Amino acid sequence: MGRLVRVLRGEWSKSEEGFWRFDGDPGDMEQYVLVKQNEPINSLIGLVREEFMLTPHTPLLLTYQLPPWMLMPDGPRAAPLNIVCSGDVEMMMSVHEWTSEVNLCVTYGAEAVARYGFLCRTPFRFGQRSYLGHGVSEEQNLAAINGLIGRDPFVCSETVMREIFREDEMVILYRVSFEVEKARRSLDLNAHPPSEEVVVDMSMSDDGVVPEVGRRGNAQQHIGRSNEMEGNRKDSNLNPEPNVLFAGMVFKNREEFKQHMAMYAIKNKFRFRNSRSCPEGMVLRCFSRTCNWRVYAALIKNTQLYEIRTVELRHTCSIDDRSGYQTQATHTVIGGIMKAQFAVRGAGPRPNEIMQAMRGNHDVNISYWKAWRSPYSIPINPVVEIENVETLASDASDNVVKIHPPSTRRPPGRPRKSRIQSRGEYEGGGKRNTKCGRCKGLGHNRATCKMPI
Repeated sequence: MGRLVRVLRGEWSKSEEGFWRFDGDPGDMEQYVLVKQNEPINSLIGLVREEFMLTPHTPLLLTYQLPPWMLMPDGPRAAPLNIVCSGDVEMMMSVHEWTSEVNLCVTYGAEAVARYGFLCRTPFRFGQRSYLGHGVSEEQNLAAINGLIGRDPFVCSETVMREIFREDEMVILYRVSFEVEKARRSLDLNAHPPSEEVVVDMSMSDDGVVPEVGRRGNAQQHIGRSNEMEGNRKDSNLNPEPNVLFAGMVFKNREEFKQHMAMYAIKNKFRFRNSRSCPEGMVLRCFSRTCNWRVYAALIKNTQLYEIRTVELRHTCSIDDRSGYQTQATHTVIGGIMKAQFAVRGAGPRPNEIMQAMRGNHDVNISYWKAWRSPYSIPINPVVEIENVETLASDASDNVVKIHPPSTRRPPGRPRKSRIQSRGEYEGGGKRNTKCGRCKGLGHNRATCKMPI
């Protein structure tokens, strides 16, 4: 006899004080799996992969956390428990018999699995050498990782890396990138010349989100989520390019995020659907039901900013399934695309120019009416001539600027001599008597009339 266990999808995070927290996807609905007391580990992994439609090669991590009343004295500082064998499954189900507060936490993807191992400081092997083994201190590990940092940066796209490395090897690659970033910050390698810095970062290419080895280290996407890192990342990503999309992008509000996603879809010629939506976040998926493309964005607490938390930019659907992207070209989206192209001119584009630009640059045919409406959806500030600015400034300094009232005219028609009376009023003042339409008497109406005819 099995028991229903709630499954949560997300990632673990650890604060600077050592508190563990599982950040689930708020857009997901409640999901459960039926687990037996003696369920084999391979069977449980198969159930989870089937529930979330994961391939057999996708890195997967199963964990759970005991209830707070069982974590004394460490409390929230106690690390999550990993499920790696059938005995761990039996242990979790034994706890679940006593309390239903135990949830099965699912983390998948090379980067997410590597980040969890980095936070737990689990040993790993890279090449012919092991790191963080038994008896190795953090200082010794930092010195060993420091030896991996070379002199010449190397940039490679994710597509090429996936052709070379397997999924399990990508986990090691991300893990090494986190360790290199930690060693670079701990050993104050920022004082070295830029050409000597080699860090692994998350950047953009035509293929989507890619790991990039270079000089532009971005610690915010690798280690923790402190307030200082969040602020630095928000300030640098508030004006993204239409063809840029990666985890960690921040938008001014929800509408800016939706606008950017529509422009991104038109640029890359595909169509997406709104899978989950709530005030705290959105989950966008490819229009094809079999595609793995997915973007999850959430509202940053106590702000109006929207941040992209997780992305999966690889399309597993066919080209035919991505057709119909022209429907996302609303007049607001078209106005945003045309803003950057015509803002310098100081005036909005003509409808024929918009139709030609959308047809030539984006293969989107729009009507004249939609092209006529699009410039009015995005404000374009006029260009002020420098001569006029200098003239106004000199006039203001001499106190000769006079502001005249606007030009007005008397409206047509004869003005009314008496106001329009409200309901229940008449010229004599007081309450108007009701007149019956049946007997012509006063004080009642036809419905309440009791007079004989």
